Amino acid sequence: MPDLGGSMDSPRPIETTGGLGLGLALGGASGVISILTAAASSHAYGSQLLITISQMTMLHAGAFVALGLALAISHSRLLGFAILIIFAGLGLFCGDLAFRWFSGTRLFPMAAPTGGFMMIVGWLFVFLAGLVRVLGFSRRPRA
Repeated sequence: MPDLGGSMDSPRPIETTGGLGLGLALGGASGVISILTAAASSHAYGSQLLITISQMTMLHAGAFVALGLALAISHSRLLGFAILIIFAGLGLFCGDLAFRWFSGTRLFPMAAPTGGFMMIVGWLFVFLAGLVRVLGFSRRPRA
C-alpha cells in the first residue's frame, strides 16, 4: 500500500512557507484596503471610484487567500507568478482610481486599463496552472 503521507489519526501537514504566507499577506492587504475604501465611500460625495476600489479589493482578498493555499499545495511557479501579476494589476487599477478620486487626474495615461489587463493575464495564468495540473503536465506527482 502506498504511503499517503500519514494515517487517519495524523493528517499530513500542509507546507505553510511561501505560498500560504503570500496569499494571507496579499489577501489581508486587499481586505484592509477594501474596508477602508468602503468606509470612506460612505462619507464622501461622488464616491463611485471608492466603491469600485472596495469591490475589487474585497473580491480579490478571498481569492488571494485561496490562491495562496493552492500555491502552498502545488508549489507551481506559474501560479506564484499569476498571484503576483494579479496583485500588481489590482494595485495599478485601484491606485489609478484612488489617485483620480483624491487629485482629479489620472496616475498616468492608460494606468487603470493596464492594471485591468494585468489582472486578466494573471487570471489566465491561474487557469493555465490549473489546466497543467489537471492534464498531468506537472513535474511533481499529484497527491
